[in-house]
Amino acid sequence: MSHTFSPEADRRAETLGAIAILGAAVLSVIVFFPAEGRVLVPLHDVMDALLGQATFVLPLGCALAAALGYARRTRPGVALPRRRLAGLGLITIALLPAEHLLGQSTGLVGQWFTGFLLDLLGAPVAIAFITALAAVGALLAFDVRRWRRPLAAR
Repeated sequence: MSHTFSPEADRRAETLGAIAILGAAVLSVIVFFPAEGRVLVPLHDVMDALLGQATFVLPLGCALAAALGYARRTRPGVALPRRRLAGLGLITIALLPAEHLLGQSTGLVGQWFTGFLLDLLGAPVAIAFITALAAVGALLAFDVRRWRRPLAAR
């Protein structure tokens, strides 16, 4: 089944891809390069204060959004892997409290999110919830289907 998109939708997909790839490039410089200079040091410190060691997901997320935008632009009928994208989102959400509970720096956002889960659910249930969130995310991201028979058995 093929869909035809309007030229306006094509332009939006191209614009999304261009903005996302520019954002990925800028965020990569801020996150991965050594913090030097008058502009890069405060930006690097703010990103580190907000997300800690989980900051690396920002440029990766922008690069993924750019790739999806360009894929929609070049092949409008391509089916996006929604289950796998949802799995990546669940893993990313589980990353912040899991790293904080393991003693890593996750910045203000990770501390807030972990504190919220611990206050809401309690420590044992919060740990079980985070583990289940990561497990479901991994199952979706790797497209694991339990009831599918192997090719040799078909």
